[in-house]
Amino acid sequence: MDISVIPAKKRAARGRNQVRALRAEGYVPAVIYGEGKDPEAVAIPGGEVIRHLRQHHRVFHVDVEGRKESAYLQVVQFDPIDDTPLHIDFKRIDLTKQIEVDVAIHFVGHPVGTAKGGRLIKDHPTLRVRCLPAAIPDSLELDIAGLDLDMRITAKEVKLPAGVALAIDPDAMVAHLVLHVEKVEAPAPAAEGAVPAEGAAPAAGAAPAAGAAAPAGDKKAAPAAPEAKKGGEGKK
Repeated sequence: MDISVIPAKKRAARGRNQVRALRAEGYVPAVIYGEGKDPEAVAIPGGEVIRHLRQHHRVFHVDVEGRKESAYLQVVQFDPIDDTPLHIDFKRIDLTKQIEVDVAIHFVGHPVGTAKGGRLIKDHPTLRVRCLPAAIPDSLELDIAGLDLDMRITAKEVKLPAGVALAIDPDAMVAHLVLHVEKVEAPAPAAEGAVPAEGAAPAAGAAPAAGAAAPAGDKKAAPAAPEAKKGGEGKK
């Protein structure tokens, strides 16, 4: 990784309104800290910040008005709406000492097991490594084309450049493939006492709804009406 030089100027602006005015002038507020020294507030031209971010630079000589500080780009805060950088944290480093950093993994290929219903799980999209600041890789390439169902790739299987070592458990799982099974929910049982839809037969043993006619097979014959007596009958 190349060590880039980024210009900066000292800043006294700390309050919210002052920082907002600084951004309006095209600067990004930043702080440099670490290595047993006091934090230093600086401002960096916004165009320089965007250019270096696009080139994935992370190790810098921060040129503060002619005085250079070796630093690692630790944190960048972005605006949630337009994604512009709002603030930067630089951590001072010694270029002769190893540091631990997270490096993004670039997954290459299409797992063979996905054709069998498999689903790729990326357990570690980044990998923690240890190396000199100038040896930090931009990314780590991992071929996953041969990954089949129930197979996994561990950290120790990721190829690292010379001078770069793992800083996590070698057996930590980086990615694996599992069978993707869609859950089919069973229909909910009808509530007790629910009225069946019009035209539908009630469940066995269920009482008919109030006011509904009893099923034809359950009807009993009504008793015959008594025969009317003739007018003369019963006279003596």
